[in-house]
Amino acid sequence: MTVSAERKATSKTTKLMMAAIAVLGIVLVVLTANAGVALADELVVSFSVGVPVGLGVYLAWVNRESATPTGTGLAAAAGGALIGAWLGFNVTDAGFGFLAPFVAIVGATAGANLALVALDIVWDRQTRRRADEAGANETVAVPSAG
Repeated sequence: MTVSAERKATSKTTKLMMAAIAVLGIVLVVLTANAGVALADELVVSFSVGVPVGLGVYLAWVNRESATPTGTGLAAAAGGALIGAWLGFNVTDAGFGFLAPFVAIVGATAGANLALVALDIVWDRQTRRRADEAGANETVAVPSAG
């Protein structure tokens, strides 16, 4: 049984929306638990944005039917999102003030996607190299990246 492209797109959109709601939930919990922490605190914004965005992007990226290792993808998405959130916050902190958390969301999304694209490129090169080495002896079918 195959899943339609429309259903896959809806599933990915739903996962990303859940990550956005998780960002707001974490920020509200932190602000409620510790009233002395500002909304524009660097550490709070970086972690409360980076972790859920990284998880959401990873869940949208992962293919459970694939044979590729998924733990590496989770680490890449989480790391890219944390770095992107931190960079997005610090780039705009001086100029935008309270808009910095929103730009951190954009930075986290870009960082997580960039990390996963880089991971896919590395894995594709390894697959092609193995196919080229095996091609000297026999013909091997290489799955398309599309």
